[in-house]
Amino acid sequence: MRVKQDDRHFDVCQEGLLRHLFTTVNDALGEAIEMGALQCNEEEREGVLETIVFGVAAAIDGSAVMAFENHEIHPYLAFKDTRTSDELIVHRAGSYLHEMVMGYLDDIGIEDL
Repeated sequence: MRVKQDDRHFDVCQEGLLRHLFTTVNDALGEAIEMGALQCNEEEREGVLETIVFGVAAAIDGSAVMAFENHEIHPYLAFKDTRTSDELIVHRAGSYLHEMVMGYLDDIGIEDL
């Protein structure tokens, strides 16, 4: 598999991944609220949603400090190019997924997830 730098394509993929994370976590929070396992108002729900997605995003893009069994863990996000079968798309500066989290709901609105 070849690695290809394509910042624009990477940015589109990264935003799609972020939206998927928000949607998946938001759906899980909604189910927890419906079952009575979680009680919160809309503002609290958005705060919990952002906190969870931020933590996951920081782990994915290697911004979180991580170790397992005395080995440091440094993920590097890449996306498979669906137009070809043998290329991974990377960004010249690496992933900045966690930096996109805060304010994302303000931009799109929780009702659009």
